[in-house]
Amino acid sequence: MGLFGNKQEDTVQHPVEMQEVQADTAPLPELDIPDTVFEKEPNAGGVVMNIIPEFRIPAAAVQKDIDFVEAQGAKFHFSAKMSVDQLKAEGFDYVFVSIGADKSNDPGVTGNGRRESAISFLYRAKHGEDIDLGKDVVVIGGGNTAMDAAR
Repeated sequence: MGLFGNKQEDTVQHPVEMQEVQADTAPLPELDIPDTVFEKEPNAGGVVMNIIPEFRIPAAAVQKDIDFVEAQGAKFHFSAKMSVDQLKAEGFDYVFVSIGADKSNDPGVTGNGRRESAISFLYRAKHGEDIDLGKDVVVIGGGNTAMDAAR
């Protein structure tokens, strides 16, 4: 059995990480395995770059990590929308799927139809969308995401 499955290590052609740059890609260059990142967003950095507010972690710090991964030989493809089957058909023998943490729990609250997950709200805010919340706003939750949304 090979390092990443049933094939021998020397048959590895195109391992792939899909969606998130935060997954640890560091071992791949050490194993002389090329790393190709297919990211659904138009930029690298996943949740950290696209959702978490700048006051929590500066974009420059995230970019430094992205630059390091790229310097190790990773190739990035942005705004990618593809399936594992498509990647295998293109010749990628091994696919590592790292889909991120951008799903929210539904609190089961009903109302006037103006409810939104904190993840969606933070994404829109970080990307500069004009957001009209109205006069009275309720944030349900007490963790970091809720606190970021409340700010």
